[in-house]
Amino acid sequence: MIRKIIKHLETYSSGVLLILILLSFLYLLATTSRSRRETLDKIVRLETILIRDDPGQEDWREARRILGGVRAGRTDRNLQEAAAEFDRAMDSLGTLPADSIAVPGSEPRRALRGLVRAYAQHLQRREASVDSLLAFLSAGIAVQSAALMISLGRVGAARAEVRHRDEMIALVQKVREEERRGLASYIHDSVLQDLGGLGLRPSVRDDPEGRDLLTESIDRLRRLSYGLAPLHLDQAGLAASLRELVSEHLRRGGPPVDIEELGWDESRLDSGARLVLYRAVQEGLANVRKHAEAGRVELRLVGSHPYLIVTLRDDGRGFDPRSRVGPAAPGGGGLGLALLERQVRSLGAEFILESRPGSGTRLQIRYNPGKENP
Repeated sequence: MIRKIIKHLETYSSGVLLILILLSFLYLLATTSRSRRETLDKIVRLETILIRDDPGQEDWREARRILGGVRAGRTDRNLQEAAAEFDRAMDSLGTLPADSIAVPGSEPRRALRGLVRAYAQHLQRREASVDSLLAFLSAGIAVQSAALMISLGRVGAARAEVRHRDEMIALVQKVREEERRGLASYIHDSVLQDLGGLGLRPSVRDDPEGRDLLTESIDRLRRLSYGLAPLHLDQAGLAASLRELVSEHLRRGGPPVDIEELGWDESRLDSGARLVLYRAVQEGLANVRKHAEAGRVELRLVGSHPYLIVTLRDDGRGFDPRSRVGPAAPGGGGLGLALLERQVRSLGAEFILESRPGSGTRLQIRYNPGKENP
C-alpha cells in the first residue's frame, strides 16, 4: 500500500507541487488583502483625527488605541522610529495644556502625522514585496502547470502503451486458445474416432499386444486433447473439470492434492472466467510437478460474497516472487507468471502470489463476478 502511494506521488509530483503553490498563492492573497484593509482602515481613522480642529486628549488616546495592534517590523527602521516618537508624545500628553494639543505644530500632531506617513510608505513597500512574491508564485504555477501537462501526457502515453500491450496479449491468448480448441476438437472428433474404428478390425481385436497399444494410445490422446482444451468445461463446470485436471496431475506423478469446496457457486462464472481460472490451476499444478518438489498440495474453491476465491498452496521449496525466477516464472511453465497475472487481472480479479525459499508457494485468485472489468 505504501509503495503504491509513493509511486503515485512520484508520478504526480508536479501536480502535488502545483497544488501546494496554488494554496500558498491563495493564502498569501487572503492574508495580504486582510492586512491591507486593516492598515488602510487605521490610516483613515488616524487621518480623521488629524484633520480635526480641536482634538482633545481623548482623541489622542483613541489614536493610540487604534495603533495598538500595528507595530513596525524589524526591517522598517523609519516606521520603528516614528512609532517610538509617537509613544513619547503620547506619554507627554498628561503634562501638556489642553489648548496646546490642538495646535497644528504640536508634538502629538507632528508625531502622529509622521507615523501615518511612515505607515503609508511601509504599506507601499510591503505591497511591492508582495507583488514580487506573487509574480514569483505565478511563474512557479506556470512552470509546474507545464510540468504537470508533460507528466500527464507521459502517464497517458504509458497507459495507452499498457492497454495496447494487454490487447495484444489478449489477442494472442485468444488465438492460442482457438488453436488449442481446434486441435483438441480434431483429436477428439477425428483421430480418436479413427483409432476407435481401427480397434474394431479383427486383425487388431484378435491381437492382445496391438489392442493394448491402441488402447494406451487412445488414452494418451484423450488426455492430450483434454489438456489442450477442456471441451466440456462449460457443461461439466469448473469444479468437476479441476477434479479431472487433478486426476491427470496424479497420473503424471504429481504430489497428492487435497480438494475442498466451500460455498462455491458455479453459476456466477461465465465461460471466459472459467477458462482463465482453469488455466491458472493447470499452470500451478504443472509448476508444482516440475519445480516445487512438494509433498502435498491444497486446492480450495471458496465462495465468500462477493468473491469467488481459488487458492492453490503447496509445501514445496518455494522461491522469491520478486526475482520472477522459480516455479511460476515466465517460461517456467505453460503460461508463465507474467502472462498468467495479466490474464487474471483482465477479468478484474486480484492476483496474489506468496512464496519464500523453503516455505512453499500460495497462489490465490479473488474474483468478483459482479465487478466490471477495468
